[in-house]
Amino acid sequence: MFCFLKKKNTKPAFEVNSPKISITPDIRALIESLKVSDVEYTPVTDGYITFAGQAFASDIPLMFGVHFNKLKVEFIEVFRPLEYYQSDCYDINESFEQLSKTLRKQYGKPLVTTSASVGGYPCEQWHTQDFIVNHYIIDRFGPEEHLHINFYKK
Repeated sequence: MFCFLKKKNTKPAFEVNSPKISITPDIRALIESLKVSDVEYTPVTDGYITFAGQAFASDIPLMFGVHFNKLKVEFIEVFRPLEYYQSDCYDINESFEQLSKTLRKQYGKPLVTTSASVGGYPCEQWHTQDFIVNHYIIDRFGPEEHLHINFYKK
């Protein structure tokens, strides 16, 4: 008798530690997970929801913004809660460094690291099996820290 090993058919997923949720490219699955887990989420627009949580095996309070079309997650943005930005201790460089250390601990050394991005601000990128993580600062209306997670196009 022959036994053929099949590669496990897994969907790409980004793991949120708290609440314990896996975000896959299927927006319907995410909405259902949020409802079943009794997670408060805010539908900001027809194609954007936000919810609070933690990720990257850290205890840093974060917000997750999920951009989607009718059926598919376009990308996930991760940012600090509004109260953090409004506090007197907020420093964009310290925030970037703290998240950078957390991401390096989670994913290792970034594939791309540069301080020569637009405006000379730092930029880092990690590639995982399921997605790309981009962490950078840009200057639009003042410096802004961005952390985006994009699933590979399939």
